[in-house]
Amino acid sequence: MRDGGDYCMQRVRIYDYDRYFASIFAPRDVRSDLMALYAFNLEIASTNELVSEALLGQMRLEWWRDAVAAIYEGRTIRHVVVAELDEVVRRHDLPQAEMDGLIAARSRDFDDSSMETMAAVEDYARGSAGVLAGLAYRICCGSVPPPEIRAAGTAWGLAGLLRAASFNAGATSSEGSGGPARSIDPSGPDTSSVTSGSFAAGLANEMAERARQTLVVVRDHLAGMARPSRAAIGYLPVAWQYLARLERAGNDILAPDLEPSRTARQLGMLKAIVIGRL
Repeated sequence: MRDGGDYCMQRVRIYDYDRYFASIFAPRDVRSDLMALYAFNLEIASTNELVSEALLGQMRLEWWRDAVAAIYEGRTIRHVVVAELDEVVRRHDLPQAEMDGLIAARSRDFDDSSMETMAAVEDYARGSAGVLAGLAYRICCGSVPPPEIRAAGTAWGLAGLLRAASFNAGATSSEGSGGPARSIDPSGPDTSSVTSGSFAAGLANEMAERARQTLVVVRDHLAGMARPSRAAIGYLPVAWQYLARLERAGNDILAPDLEPSRTARQLGMLKAIVIGRL
């Protein structure tokens, strides 16, 4: 693996383990490409954690907008992830609008009023995790993703918001949970707000139910998907496991032991990818 590819792989392995594990089962010739895509996602998704002011965050995202534009314009930017992403974009003809859309979704992390309704939350999950799943499918399969792929990513994003809220509230078990909050893909804004007031009592319930319903639909399609496409969304069982535990806890995101162990996550992902069962 090229040096930049190794850097991306290590970043994903540490901070986005579930996508890393699923990517191992992708076709050999596209594994490093998936790692580059996911490393790019980490760069923009972590912005809210790396800055102390919203303005600085928006400036960082603007730098990434320019970096993506440079790839499509043939300009060179010296950055290890950008260099890897450049090759991936050209090799798989990834749409610029979708790459820009990932960044646009993350800009909402700095708008406190952008996540107050279910429609807004679902739109955020669709624009971030949903689009990312579609791009991963393009890399794995070389074709436009069917609706089920983006729906699966959206469900992952909704579950990710709830998982991050549980984690940040100190409610999940630390044993075997896979490391810090970033490693469970908190695909949203400052998730400490998720545990407050009506969000916890109402919106969190709706988010959990919507994610469950979507995963049921995706489950019915999973067995018929080609194995490369399963690798693109092979991390879904982790959301399924979390949501099952959350349901048993009455959708209380502050309940203990909601996060499945790493071993349970690995076994679930392996079953989904190899035999198509969620």
